[in-house]
Amino acid sequence: MLESGVTFDLAQLVLDHELIGMTKHARAGIPVGDTATAIDEIMAVGPGGHFLECRSTLEGVRALSTTVLMDRNVREEWELGGSPEVYERAREKAKRLLEDHRVDALPDGVAEEVRAMVMAADRAVGTAS
Repeated sequence: MLESGVTFDLAQLVLDHELIGMTKHARAGIPVGDTATAIDEIMAVGPGGHFLECRSTLEGVRALSTTVLMDRNVREEWELGGSPEVYERAREKAKRLLEDHRVDALPDGVAEEVRAMVMAADRAVGTAS
């Protein structure tokens, strides 16, 4: 426990958050119907056509899961964007979160109530000092 507390990786936590969000989205299911499956566009393109170039196809794919940290561009666009590494992006996001996060003060009396609960629990197990 001591080791995990000392070596905890906040960037990995930020990456895990994105992956869990993508997984939850996938587990919710993928809608199937005329609009979602782009039947009209496929029919308009016809046999031998390229429905993958249709805007609705691109929008449909992007709607399946959105990412903040993971770059879904093709390699050339990723390289033109400076080839950002996902781990570095996660580190920067974790840093921003730590810098920008503000915690509202507890309402009056809550800290004392929690302290009293902890003391009562300590007394119950015989560790009160």
